[in-house]
This record gives sequence, C-alpha cells and structure tokens, in this order.
Amino acid sequence: MTEATPVSDHPFDRAVWRFWPWISWLLPVVLIAFALTNSRDGLSTIVMLYLSPVVLVAFGLVSSLPQWVLKARGHETTPAPISALMVTAWVSAIAIAIVVRSDLQGGAATASTRGLTALMSTATALLVIALAGAIVGAIALPAKDEWGLWRFSGPAALVVAPLALALVTAVQGTAPIHVSRDSQNIDSEVAMQLQTERWQDFNTFLTPARAAACPTEWRLSGGSGLSVYEGTSFDDSQYTLYSNWRCETPLTSDEFFETIVPAIEASGWRLITSGEGENPGPTEYQDASGSKTQGFQAQFEAAEPDEGLGQPDSPEGTNGTLTLMLEPGDTKGEFSLLFNAASPSFWLEGGSVFWNTEPDTQLAEELLWSHSPTTFAADEWPELERVVRLP
Repeated sequence: MTEATPVSDHPFDRAVWRFWPWISWLLPVVLIAFALTNSRDGLSTIVMLYLSPVVLVAFGLVSSLPQWVLKARGHETTPAPISALMVTAWVSAIAIAIVVRSDLQGGAATASTRGLTALMSTATALLVIALAGAIVGAIALPAKDEWGLWRFSGPAALVVAPLALALVTAVQGTAPIHVSRDSQNIDSEVAMQLQTERWQDFNTFLTPARAAACPTEWRLSGGSGLSVYEGTSFDDSQYTLYSNWRCETPLTSDEFFETIVPAIEASGWRLITSGEGENPGPTEYQDASGSKTQGFQAQFEAAEPDEGLGQPDSPEGTNGTLTLMLEPGDTKGEFSLLFNAASPSFWLEGGSVFWNTEPDTQLAEELLWSHSPTTFAADEWPELERVVRLP
C-alpha cells in the first residue's frame, strides 16, 4: 500500500502532521475537563464522567485514523486539504465543549440560548463532515508535493471555521423569534429563580397602581400565584403570574371613577373599558372566584409592557392586564376594591412546575381565610414560593 513520500512545502501542513497525535488524544481530555468545570447539574456531570472514557477513545481513534491511512500510503506530512478538514474538526470540537459547559452550568431563556443551540448543531455537523472528509481524502487524495493555492487552506480554516461558528451563534442569538424551545433546557433551580425574579418585577411594576388605588393596607385575594396553560405539545406550555388584592377601605363609585381610575392610568396602565351599569345601577360580572356579583368594573392593559413586564420573553400577542372591581360593602353606597392583575404569558421553563404546590391550609388561613389576615403595604407582597402553596 506504500506509495511515494510527498512532502508539503507549507510549514502549516508539517506542523499539523507533527502535532496531530497529540491533538487527537489530548484535546478531548482538555475539553472534557473544561466542560465539567463548575457544573451545576450533578446528574449530568456524573453521566458525563462515566461516558468520558468512551468519548476520549472514540474521538482519539477517529481523529487519528486519517493520519494512520496517510502513513500507510507513505505520506510524511499532511496534504493541504486534509489539514483544513482536521483543523475544522478540532475547532468544532472546541465549540461543542463550550456549549456543553454552558448547558451544565444552566442558564435562562435568552437570546444567547438560541445562539448556543445553533452553535451546537452547526459544530456537530461540521465535526462529522470534516472527519468523514479527512478519512475519505486520506484514502483517495493523490500523492503530490505541490498543492497550489490549496496550501493556504489549512491556515484559512484556522481563521474561517471559528469565525463561521461565531457568525452562526450571533445571527441565531439575535433572531426575533418566539420559540418555546428556548426555555426547555433550563433546570429546576434556574427556572424557579427566573420565575421568582418575574414575580418580584411584576409586583414592583404594580406598586404605583396599588398605591394610587389604595394607599392603606392590602390583603391578598384568591387566585394569586402562577397559573399554567398546558400547550398542545411538550414545549408549548405557558404560564401567567396573577397578583390579586383586596383593599377594605370603603370607597364610593364617584371616588372610583373620578379619582382612582385616572390615577391608575397615570401609573402605567391604559384603560380599556369601564362601566357604571344602567341608570346608574351596578353592573354584573364574575369575581375572582368565578361567582357573579354586582358592582363596578374597569379594565386596563399595561401601557409599556416592553419595559415593565418583560414582553420580549413572552409569546407574541400577550400583555399584562389589570381589572379593578368594586363590590358592595356593609354600608349602602360604599364599596370594597378588588385589584386583579395578570402578567403577560411566559414560556414554561423546563416544561414543568418545580415548586412545591402542595396546598398549605395554615398558610391559607394566615393570608386568606382569617378574619384578620396578614396585610401588606402597597409596596409589599408575599414570596412566590408561599403564594404557589395557597389552595
């Protein structure tokens, strides 16, 4: 099988030939160690540790195979096209390790997540194509000393391959899409942290409206927390945050329409509908529990959802809404104010709810059912981990 012993005239090809065995066997060791550093996913880390010997041996053998074939054919240096292919394969392996490390460290559903997903797909495809091409080339390429312009292909691949992978990552990372799969790779810890931050941001956004509607003490109302909408497929589920409140300070309908509704509009909400019933009797609507009641009602939507409620992270067409309702009080002509707010919808991180949602009757007694429940100022609210346990 031995043929002529051509020698490339390019130092890059000679360097690839010399360091090829070292790169084939040491590169996967370095990349596996790099990928597992600072991992936050214990189970995946254990699996990776068990699989690492297989990955190491498989990569080393496949990466070394083209050189073994070339040696059997009498080559003493790397043909220029194969240098380019092997450089592309090694650069792709480095990119895959970067994505694996990022995935094991966890992350929120961001533009970078889309970019890393695209990087993983592209790098894997390049790795397979480059290694297959190098093996075929080692078998089929003719033995010759001069490769013409091909002699620059190796150095070019060293520049072009990482730039191409970086470009794919950047383009996909900035693409304006609403793919729910962006949130599927998030682990439970990061998902709950993100939902907690959204709960805090949502209630912070509501604070001016609550202060305008009722500056005195508030009590939590039923229906607050995280409500999940199960989609038609695994990665299509969404959730909405609800922050429902009741202010016991008596109000008249005139105060409601002449003072509170304009103040709510001034705090970042756009009035959709309002009504005082007929002549000027009350209107009938469903309260938070679903039962029909008599009173007054005004509905709003968030005027600036992009800034206040995280609209870019939501499915298209969703917006925060606020409904104010007046229920008749004990004294004729006076009403109690109900303040029911809903966030935009968000893709369900990890495709599941990781909170402990076992109903806590003692907590419900403290926040909802007691004759003297816990009250909150307009800029206060209970933690999400407590609210999700309310019946």
